[in-house]
Amino acid sequence: MKNTAHISCVGIIALVFLTFNFWPTSAYGQSKTQEQTLLAFPDSMATIFKQSCVGCHHDLSESKAKTFMNLSEWEMLNPKKQAKTARSINRQVAKGVMPPESSLKDFPEEALSADQKQTIKAWSKAIRANKGK
Repeated sequence: MKNTAHISCVGIIALVFLTFNFWPTSAYGQSKTQEQTLLAFPDSMATIFKQSCVGCHHDLSESKAKTFMNLSEWEMLNPKKQAKTARSINRQVAKGVMPPESSLKDFPEEALSADQKQTIKAWSKAIRANKGK
């Protein structure tokens, strides 16, 4: 009986350990770093987001921008919400609202090139085509 109780206790401890170490981090309110956030996107988008977006739009940012758009939450969005979000990102970039002018004054390297804007547009269109409008 003592052996069974010991084995059960060890099993429960192992299960708790595995759950907390391999369960998605967002399930426990743990924040994602910029690098973890970028893993959710194709390389072409991760490069653009790293340069111009994720500094303000991720879990650990101190910016208010993450309340409007948090790229760390991308994988938690359902396909329709991802499509809507991708469209919103494209619209903000096309209008020249993002990255904001105030940020570009301090960080001119965040400016998007015409090719990068085209990449965002193509990505957004692909997301919408694959995941619903």
